[in-house]
Amino acid sequence: MENDVNDKTTAASRFKDYIDVTANNDLIEAVPEAAPFVHVFNETYPLLIGALKIQAKEKHGFKTDSDLALLRLGKGLYKLGMKSSVLAEAAERFDIFEQINHPITYLTRVSMNLALGRARNWRDALNDNRVALLTNISVAEIAVVDGLISDFDTKRLKPKAEIKDGKTKGTEKIPGYIRKVGKAMESIYKLMYGEYVETEPDFVAGMSHIIHPDHTGVHHTGLLVMCSYANPPEGLEMNVISGMQIKLIENGMVAISNLYGVAVIPSAMQGGYTMECTGVDLVTKNVPVILIKGKKVRVDLEMERVV
Repeated sequence: MENDVNDKTTAASRFKDYIDVTANNDLIEAVPEAAPFVHVFNETYPLLIGALKIQAKEKHGFKTDSDLALLRLGKGLYKLGMKSSVLAEAAERFDIFEQINHPITYLTRVSMNLALGRARNWRDALNDNRVALLTNISVAEIAVVDGLISDFDTKRLKPKAEIKDGKTKGTEKIPGYIRKVGKAMESIYKLMYGEYVETEPDFVAGMSHIIHPDHTGVHHTGLLVMCSYANPPEGLEMNVISGMQIKLIENGMVAISNLYGVAVIPSAMQGGYTMECTGVDLVTKNVPVILIKGKKVRVDLEMERVV
C-alpha cells in the first residue's frame, strides 16, 4: 500500500512538472475540454502533498520506546558495519562483506521479531570475524551492541497504549486525493491523445510515460537517502529528519522522508541527477548523485536548519 502511494504521488509530481512546461501548457490550453480536469488536478495536487507531509510529521511524533530502541540499535550496527566492511572488501572476503554491510533500513523496515533476529546475526558476523579479519572492532564496541540488542528486546513488544489511530488530521483523505488526481491525469491524457497523437506524438508519448510508466529493467536501480541535521536542535533524541522532500530535478521523481529519516525512490533510470532537498525550517540544498544500474545508491544527507 505504501509503495503504491509513493508511485502514484511520484507520477502526480512528474505530471505537474510536465504540464507546467510552457510549450506543453500551450498545447493543453488549446483543448478547452481539458480545462476542468486541469483545474481539478491543480487544486487537488497541493492538498495531496500537504497531507503526506502532515502524515510524515505525525509519524515522527508518534515514535514509541521500541521504535527509538530499534533506531539506536540500527545506528550502532550500521556504524560498525561501515567501519569494518572496508577491511572485508580489501581482503576480498565478499562473503563477510555481505553479512556486515547493511543499511539501517535492514532492521527498521521489517517486523520487530525479524529485526531482532537480523540484529543478532549482524552482531555475530561482526564478532565472529573480529579477531581474524575485522581487527578495527573492539570488545567494548561489541559490548555496546549487545546492550542495544538487550534494550530493544525488552521494548520491542509495543504496549497497546502506544499504538496510535492512523486516521489523523487530514491524512485519511490521502487515498481520495490520489484517486482524484489520478482520474484528472487520465482524462487529460485521453483528450491530448485524441487531439495530438498524430501531430504532436512526442508530447503525447511523454505524458503517457508519466501516467503509465514502464519500469522494465529499473526495479533494482534506485536511491536511498538518510536525512539528518548538520546542526541538530538541542534535546533531539535521534538526529533524523522526517517529512522533508527529496526531488530528482531531471525526472521529477519525489520522495518524502519517513519517521526514521529515510527517503526512498525505489526505481529510476541510471544516470546523473540533481537532488533538490527541501523541508520546513531547512536551508534548501541541491546535491548531485549518480544512479548505477542494478544498485540502490545510498546518500547520507546532512541539512542545515534555518536559525
